[in-house]
Parts: sequence; C-alpha cells; structure tokens
Amino acid sequence: MKRPLNYILFLLPALLFTGGYALYLDPGSFLNVLPLAVIAFLLRSLEVSYFGEIISPAGVVTIASLFLFPAPQALVVLFSSLLGGFVFLSFSHIAQDGFLKSIASELGGFLGALLLYRYYFASQLIGIPLNTYSPALLLALASVFLGYALSFNFISLLSSFILRSNLRDALRVHLSLFFFGIYLVLGVSLFLLVPTYAAFGILGLLLGLIPLCVFFFASKLYFHTQEVYRQSLRSLVGVIEAMDPYTHGHSDRVATVSLEIGKTLPLSQPRLQLLEYAAYLHDMGKVSIDPAILRKPGALTEEEWKIIKAHPVDGVEILRNVKFLKPILPWIEHHHEKANGSGYPSALSLSEIPLEARIITLADAFDAMISNRPYRPPLTVEEALKEIENNSGTQFDPMVVKAFKRLIRKKNFLKSLGLPGQ
Repeated sequence: MKRPLNYILFLLPALLFTGGYALYLDPGSFLNVLPLAVIAFLLRSLEVSYFGEIISPAGVVTIASLFLFPAPQALVVLFSSLLGGFVFLSFSHIAQDGFLKSIASELGGFLGALLLYRYYFASQLIGIPLNTYSPALLLALASVFLGYALSFNFISLLSSFILRSNLRDALRVHLSLFFFGIYLVLGVSLFLLVPTYAAFGILGLLLGLIPLCVFFFASKLYFHTQEVYRQSLRSLVGVIEAMDPYTHGHSDRVATVSLEIGKTLPLSQPRLQLLEYAAYLHDMGKVSIDPAILRKPGALTEEEWKIIKAHPVDGVEILRNVKFLKPILPWIEHHHEKANGSGYPSALSLSEIPLEARIITLADAFDAMISNRPYRPPLTVEEALKEIENNSGTQFDPMVVKAFKRLIRKKNFLKSLGLPGQ
C-alpha cells in the first residue's frame, strides 16, 4: 500500500490548504461544512465496484455542498471525500488502476457540476429558498446532477482508453441497467439532501442519507455474495479437476475464453456472469465418472464412451436443486452439441442450441486442443485455430468462430490464459 500512502500524503496538503482558505473566508460557514466533509469521507467506505467501474455515494454529498456552501467549502468536502477513498482503499480488494480511474472520474464529475452551477444556476437561485421544492431549484438540481453524471462517465471512459483497459467493456457497464439504477438513486438522494439540510440542518442531511446508505450497503453485500458464489464454484471445480491432473486449470481457461467471446458478441453483463458460472461448471458431471476412464491413454470402449457422453446430463442432475444456477442448466447440458446436429446428448441443430452453450463448446474444444492429454500432445494455437476454422459450421457456430478469431488477435489475450504470445 505504499503508493496509496503517497496519494494520501499529497491530498492532505490540498485538503489543509482549501480548508484554511475556506476558514479564512468565512469561519462560520466553515464550521457548518465540517460535518459534511466527515460524512463524505465515511461514505467512501460504501462505494461499489461493478465489473471494474467504481461509484461512490459520497458524490451526492459533494454535489449538494455546491448548493449549500461557497465553492471553497465545497472543495473541502470534495478533498475529504477523495482522501477517504484512498484510506478505504487499504481495506478493499479494488485494483489500484480502477481506483485511480474512479478518483479522476470523481474530480471530473465535480468540475462539470461546479462549472454548470456557478456559471448559470447560482444566479438563477438568488432569493429562492433551498428548503422548498420550487421549480427553479428542481431544475437546478436535475441539471447540475446531469452535468456531474455526464462528466463522471466521460472521464471514466477516457481513463479506460488512457489506461488501455477494454473500452468496449467499460462502455457496456456504463450503459447497463444497474448503472442507470445507481444514478437514479443518486439523483433522488440529491433531491432529498439539499432541501432537508436547508430545512433541518445536519440532522435532516443524515435522515436524507439513510436510503442512499441502505442501497449502497445492500449493493456491496450483493456483490460480496456473488464473489462468494464464484469462489465456491472454483473450489468445487478444483475437486473435479483433482481427479484428472491433465485437466488442471481447464475450467478456469474455458471460463476466461467464454467470457471474452461473450463480450465480443456482445452479451449483457448479467448474461456474462451466468456464462462464467456455466463455463466453470460445464464438466460437473465428470465427478461421477471413474477416474481410470478419464485418464485412460488408449481408445475408449463403447460402454466407456457412453459413460463419458452422459456427463452433461449428469452435471445438470447434480446442479438441478441450486436455484440461482437454473438459468445455466441448458447451457451445461448442451455444451457438446454440434452445429450440424451430430452432437450429444440431444443431437440439436444449430438454431436449437443456446448461444451460451455454443460459446462454451468452442472454448472447451480450444482448451482441449492446446492442452496435453494422455492420448496426444498439445496442438499449437495456430494449429488449434485452423482446426476450429475447418470445423466451422459442422461442430462450431460460425458466428462464435468469427468472434473467437477476433479475440485471438487481441493483444495479451494468450497471456491471460498462461500461454506465450504466438
């Protein structure tokens, strides 16, 4: 945590300078702004990370401070919020690059809101009380918040480009329903905070923050639960792969390739999350197969082949009673179907096979080709890609093959699978 400490040491002088300047300008107003600064600092502990994009409830308090105090006092709230962000980074699992991007976005959002408010709406609100919902106040709150949201998202996407993150992934997250939901909650909270603080002081502000805090706490709890699910699935897969040393890491790689293909097509974030679960669990049915069959170096007998071919259905039966996995059961059951209808267990035609199952089919086959097996040495990536192209339309969905070919050309994709660039 050495670098976050450096950022904290940089922010402290900025906070002290703006605080001293605000105190010099208006000592009475400065004492009133201190509670908001402390609240903004603490609210940073509730920020959520949604597929690498971070958003904090503290932004609402910084925007509200623009309406309630002069600009120097509002800057005290902002810098206190940013300081809290770096302090709570020490207790989070958020990647540092992602956190720096969120700080830049928060600064950009505040600047957009500040310029819009100070150069237009401040003069429009002179003489209008903030403790009532007048049309002028509602328009100002809505417009300034919109300026904050647009600036925040623009800087976030620009940072993704500068940091060489996947800009398409970031754009997909920013356009997701969850992100729109977050901004709806933040906007409603802003409508509550300014009039309640103006009418009842700090007590009104705290009451107005309750719904916001509950929402972000519930969101953090939800994402924590999702991560627990994910880690539990990975542990379960580890038990399966322990039966066959040749498949160690297979499910991790299939999940990685499946996710990247899903992003290329593209799938929505909720479908991508379920696709990851399905990719991890696609071989769940192999837990009921004799390890001697899985490790057999020679040709399988007809009876052994029947046992192997039953593993998709066996996997579905094992997972059937897990409620949150029900949407992915058809994807697991049909991940060995073929585009020409010659696959198993149901010999489905291409149009009948779920798209997610078609994605896992290709990812599974690709990893099998480039991995060492008891019955053959691994293929090179080029050889595996040629094999996939040769079987496009017969074994694999041509649309998925096309997406995979684009994926293979992406920089660092092979390294993400633990393979050298080829």
